[in-house]
Amino acid sequence: MKKILALVLVTALLMSICVTFGASAESAPLGEITIMTTYWTPFDPENNLIKYVEEATGVKINIDYNLSADYATKVNSVLMSGELPDVIIGASVTTLMDQGAIVPITQYLTEEKLPHMVAGLEEDDYVYLKSATDGEVYSFPYKHKMPEAMSFIIRTDWLEKLNLEKPQTWEEWLTAWRAIRDQDANGNGDAADEIPFTGNAYSLMPAFGIPVSCQSQGNYVTTMPDGTYNLIWEHPNYRVYLENMAMMYSEGLLDTEFASRTLTESYAVMNSGIGGSMQAFAEQSLTTTTALREVDPSMKCECIEPVEGPLGDKLIPSRSTIAAKGCVTVSGEEKIDLICKVFDYLWSDEGMLLMNYGVEGYTFEYDADHNPKIISPYVDSFANARGAGLNFQMLPTCWTLDSYMQILCQGKSYDELPEANKFFYDGLFLNDPYFVKLAPQIATDAYSTYSADIIPAVLELQANAIAGRISIDEFFTGYEALKSQGLQEMIDANAAASAMLN
Repeated sequence: MKKILALVLVTALLMSICVTFGASAESAPLGEITIMTTYWTPFDPENNLIKYVEEATGVKINIDYNLSADYATKVNSVLMSGELPDVIIGASVTTLMDQGAIVPITQYLTEEKLPHMVAGLEEDDYVYLKSATDGEVYSFPYKHKMPEAMSFIIRTDWLEKLNLEKPQTWEEWLTAWRAIRDQDANGNGDAADEIPFTGNAYSLMPAFGIPVSCQSQGNYVTTMPDGTYNLIWEHPNYRVYLENMAMMYSEGLLDTEFASRTLTESYAVMNSGIGGSMQAFAEQSLTTTTALREVDPSMKCECIEPVEGPLGDKLIPSRSTIAAKGCVTVSGEEKIDLICKVFDYLWSDEGMLLMNYGVEGYTFEYDADHNPKIISPYVDSFANARGAGLNFQMLPTCWTLDSYMQILCQGKSYDELPEANKFFYDGLFLNDPYFVKLAPQIATDAYSTYSADIIPAVLELQANAIAGRISIDEFFTGYEALKSQGLQEMIDANAAASAMLN
C-alpha cells in the first residue's frame, strides 16, 4: 500500500512544466463566451482560476453562477425566455434536448477541434457521453482519474468483541450479522437496537453479480452477463438476490428502512453507534471512526473487502470516471471555435496543471524534482482546495490522480497518516480487484414515457417481497403484469440503446 502511495505521489501524472498563462491581461480578447452553471460552496465566484483560463486562451469568459438549490428552476426560466447562454452546464441533457436548446458536439470531438480532450478520452468513455436516443454526444466531458471510491465498511471493534474474523464468504457474513444482532455488540444493554447491515436495497446487489450502486435511486440500469445494459430486475440473478434479501429481513439482519434509507441517513446510523456494516464511500470509515471516538477512543470502523454472495460474486461499484458537463446551445454553436478553445485548454498539460494545482507560489510549489505540490491550507482538505478554485467540477476539466491523492493524504506520506485516515486510504485500494464499472444511465423515450408510473410500481413490489408481505412468486407475477403497461417497451428500448451505445 505504501508503495502505491509513493508511486502516486512521485510519478503519476506529474507535469514538470513551467506555466506561462498565454495571452497577457492587456491583450484584446479573441472573443467572448457566456456560460451558465451551478456551483456549491465553498467555491467562490469572485476568487477562482477563471481569469487565468482567460489569459491562457485569449477568450473572455462570462459566467452566470447559480447555487445548486434552485438551479433547475433557473434553467427552466432561461429556456422559456429564449435568451440562451452559449453553454449550459449541470442541467438535464434530456430536458435540454427535448426543448431543442442544444446541439450535438460529436462532430467537434476531433483531433482538429479538441486535440487534448480527445487524447485524454478512452474508447469506453464515450458510452457515458452518448445519447441513448440518437447516439450523438451533447456534452463536453469531465473526467476524474480516481475510480476507487466505494467500499464496504464494518465495525471491526465489534468483530473483535465477538471473537470474529473479518468475514469473507457469504456464510461468514451471515454469522457476523447474526452475532451483531444477538450479542449486544455496542454494549449499551439493549440487544435489539443494532442494525447488522444498514442501507437501501441496492447495497447488496453487487454481491449477487448485479453491478449497481448504493446510490442507485434514479438509475435502475445494470450490466447484464453478456455485457449489454438493461433494468436490474431483468438480471438472471435477481431472483436469488430477492430471496436472500427476504431471508435477511425476516431474520432481522437487514435494515428495516431498506426501501428508503438514503446514503446520508445510513451514515448517521453508523455514526450513532448502532450500525454494524454498510456499503459506503471509503471516506466514511474515517468519518465514522472519528465520530465514534468522541465517545470511546477504542471504537473503529474499517473498510473491508466486498461481501461475497452465495453465487460467488464479489463486486464493488467503481466511481464513474467520466461525466457529461457543458452543453452548447443552439445560439452558442456560432461560437464553437471559442468554446472548444477554452474547454480543450482545460485538458492540456498547462490547463490541467492550473486546474489541479492552481498558481505557483500561492496554492502550490515545485519540489526538488520539479513536481507540483499543493501547499497548506489548500492541501489540508478538499473544501479548502475547492475554495481556492482547484478542480471546479462544474467545468469539463480533468482531475488528476496525483492532485486527488495529495489532498486526500493532506500532503503526508502513508506512515504519517493518523490511524483513521489509514482506514480511508486502505479502503480505496483493497477493493481494486473487485471494482466493476456501472452501466450508464440510459434515458430512452420509452423510459421518459412510462417510468413515472412503472418504476414506483416495481419498487413497491420489490419492497413488499423483501418485507415478506408478498411471496417471491407474487413479485414476479406482478412484474410480468406491468410489461403490458409499458414495462416491456422500456426493456426493449434499453436493449436497442445498449446495442447502439456499444
